[in-house]
Amino acid sequence: MLERIPHYAELVALLEEREEQFFKALDECSKEQSQCIRDYMMDLRDVQELDGDFFYMRGYSDCVVLMHRLNLLK
Repeated sequence: MLERIPHYAELVALLEEREEQFFKALDECSKEQSQCIRDYMMDLRDVQELDGDFFYMRGYSDCVVLMHRLNLLK
């Protein structure tokens, strides 16, 4: 599905380039700064996963309600 978004491949390639630059810059930080950044990134990832789960379930719920209103569920 994502491949249908016109600039998706470009964004993925750009992200890979930036990731390499990011980890180089992260290595130049102190241990405390590096750990703070890593913790923040992990927290962001956790929140994004929870958001994704919520929106998936919300879409699923909306679909069931719609199917019920159309009398497609018995």
